[in-house]
Amino acid sequence: MQSQERKAAPVKGSLHYEGRNLGVKSNSADRLRKFGIGQECCRFFPLRGTRLAPNCNILRLSGTVTKAKDLLAAQPSIIILPQTPVTENEPTIAMRTIWMVPVAIVLMISPTREQELHPLPVMPWPAQVKVSPSPGYLVVDTSFAVGLDSHADVRLRKTVAMFLNDLRRHTGMLPLDFSITTPEKAQIAIHCERPSKEMPELGEDESYTLEVTPSGAELSAPTTLGVMRGLQTFLQLIETTPQGFALPTVWIEDKPRFPWRGLMIDSGRHFIPVDVIKRNLDAMAAVKLNVLHWHLSENQGFRVESKLFPKLQGMGSDGLFYSQDQVRGIIAYARDRGIRVVPEFDMPGHSTAWFVGYPELASAPGPYSVERKWGVFDPAMDPTRAGTYKFLDAFIGEMAALFPDQFFHIGGDEVNGKQWNANPEIQHFIRAHGLKDNAGLQAYFNTRVQKLVAKHGKTMEGWDEILRPDLPKSIVIQSWRGQKSTADCSRTVITST
Repeated sequence: MQSQERKAAPVKGSLHYEGRNLGVKSNSADRLRKFGIGQECCRFFPLRGTRLAPNCNILRLSGTVTKAKDLLAAQPSIIILPQTPVTENEPTIAMRTIWMVPVAIVLMISPTREQELHPLPVMPWPAQVKVSPSPGYLVVDTSFAVGLDSHADVRLRKTVAMFLNDLRRHTGMLPLDFSITTPEKAQIAIHCERPSKEMPELGEDESYTLEVTPSGAELSAPTTLGVMRGLQTFLQLIETTPQGFALPTVWIEDKPRFPWRGLMIDSGRHFIPVDVIKRNLDAMAAVKLNVLHWHLSENQGFRVESKLFPKLQGMGSDGLFYSQDQVRGIIAYARDRGIRVVPEFDMPGHSTAWFVGYPELASAPGPYSVERKWGVFDPAMDPTRAGTYKFLDAFIGEMAALFPDQFFHIGGDEVNGKQWNANPEIQHFIRAHGLKDNAGLQAYFNTRVQKLVAKHGKTMEGWDEILRPDLPKSIVIQSWRGQKSTADCSRTVITST
């Protein structure tokens, strides 16, 4: 049930309920227990009936957690919004999704009548759900088998093999347990109409239908991507019963509300090892997220190997960067889980790390060093030099060949203009070209960069600061400053929370 008094955008870093600050800091385990954490918190299913800011990813939890501090280890700021007034004996809470790295999540849950009547442990909540009125379970034991048609392609078979590995981890079964067989001999029969594209693309069909009965399950999907999403739902439905691991009888027809469901990982500010990136891709696949927005350059580091400009990573990364082979490996790992990888290379601001090895790109003389603190810094690329665009043309071409996704993120946010103001030649350029101010100069820069991005076959994406009427309508705007900044935008918009 909804409260009319609940605020739509709670403040990060403290606990809120019904618009009231509960006065509990996120690192206070003892006080968190007072509000219901630390008793019964392990099974996950979508929260219903809570009015929140748009695109918040919310979970309701129940089950068992022994230490509240374990719940908080991944992220320092937690927001808790209970559905009902909390007492010391009430175990049910709702909270923002916890990730082990800095992230931005784009996801919204839409409660349905079925969700309210039958709170299954499924996230995000499917488009249509029908739970059987009579009790019954499909048991998952060591003889469990997946049935595939004889014409199943290599990628579909790989998808099923990955599912069986996940199922073994989920249930604690042995490596020799479970198998792939024909549909008539299996506990779950999979029917896939056609393979998905070699690399995932925006707008591909991810729909599926899953029916579970006590005698078996059937999963049907138009594409391999749909099979991936349906198998994740199957895994989520498994629970412990008196008969062992089993799934309730249910019929689900599902397709995503949003074609772009993204997670941002900021390797620019905080280098993140390859195995951690892959672990997060596994988590993304589990909840059907389909875009890794990979932030790869910042004031604090340049994180990808460039063979054309080796001083980018050689001098701007403290030795912490991904080789091109590692990048290809991560892209392949993401592809096998139905996840696109969109790179972000910040320009013209948030770019100090570029200038450590190539100070000629900057708007003020060097030398430069990577930043050791967080914040908005003055260094910015010089938009008036032809050499800047020659460098970017070659760099974008190299990265466009490395990252196969259609979209190429240029950042474009938080340029304070201090270096531009202090440079007489740049100020003369602004006047000579009839540009009104620094915002006009950045628009000039973005227009030229967009042409370079398009030259190399990509669609430019940037934060909402780049939005200007003269940019092509094909570009994608990622809004992080709220709805007001993109209210009049007639372009594709991604909302970040």
